Amino acid sequence: MKKKALSFYCITLMLFCQILLCSCVAGALSENGANYIIDNCEQIKTQLKNVQHNDSRARVYIGGYYEKIISKYITPLNVRLTRNNISDELAQELMSNQVSFATAQTNFKDDFIEYQKSLEELINADCGNAQDFYNQLVTVREKRQTMVFDINKVSELTSKHIELVRQLRGRL
Repeated sequence: MKKKALSFYCITLMLFCQILLCSCVAGALSENGANYIIDNCEQIKTQLKNVQHNDSRARVYIGGYYEKIISKYITPLNVRLTRNNISDELAQELMSNQVSFATAQTNFKDDFIEYQKSLEELINADCGNAQDFYNQLVTVREKRQTMVFDINKVSELTSKHIELVRQLRGRL
């Protein structure tokens, strides 16, 4: 339940930041958008700090979850398959999935660090130059989307692993 509430809160804040600058067109700010950024700079930064805090908490939770999956489920199964000299196509696919999962997990960690750095720079940026501030916001959004892609990739690999384990279970 906490996970859903945290996710909802993060999504709500992300949407707020996107709606906040809805008057922007194709990378250029309208005069109203620029004035809005300048006039509401502190409120915008407060919301960005909230997003940063919640994303950090979510990262700790998600990172721990991924670490648990690989260390308690994926790796021990593959070690057991190797010890029992099971090296058929399904076992090879499980091992390949482990490598892909570890790579996706590392990508998530690295992309999150890049995203957090960009978000920190945005929070410390001067709102006086609204166009530069907006350009930095666009960069942060793109890096956040990369993180979303990473999360989806790990989820896909987790689902694939579950399906492969079901196939292995059915065979044994």
